Amino acid sequence: MYQAAGLRGLDAYAEINNGQTGVSLGTNVTATFSEAMMSNTINTSTVQLYQKYWYLRKKKRKGKIRRVWTYRWVPVSASVSCDSSCTTATLDPTNPLVANTNYLAAVTTGAKDASGSALAQAKYWTFTTGTAPGSQQPKK
Repeated sequence: MYQAAGLRGLDAYAEINNGQTGVSLGTNVTATFSEAMMSNTINTSTVQLYQKYWYLRKKKRKGKIRRVWTYRWVPVSASVSCDSSCTTATLDPTNPLVANTNYLAAVTTGAKDASGSALAQAKYWTFTTGTAPGSQQPKK
């Protein structure tokens, strides 16, 4: 688990450093709230993880077609659970994270505390996984 920095909301903050690199491929994404949350609002709709997916697309400019690298954020299949007091939500990816890959985590305003108050705004942060065990970084 990686401690969060700078992601505090009115009632919650998420755990993992924004911009963290070298994150373990077996990491679960964890969000810690400053007070108990309604467990029925902590689910895959409110605690989400996306993988940055790069692809080539054709782009037409001045009558010429060229290939351009671009990306999109693809949802990662996962389960979400709360601890017994529902102050910590854990997103557990179905498969290990991919080595050397960017991820975007989010806690949406659908997450509500025990009195029904939602987060003031959604929280987003990114991180990058490290290399797979036993692999080497590419030589430059």
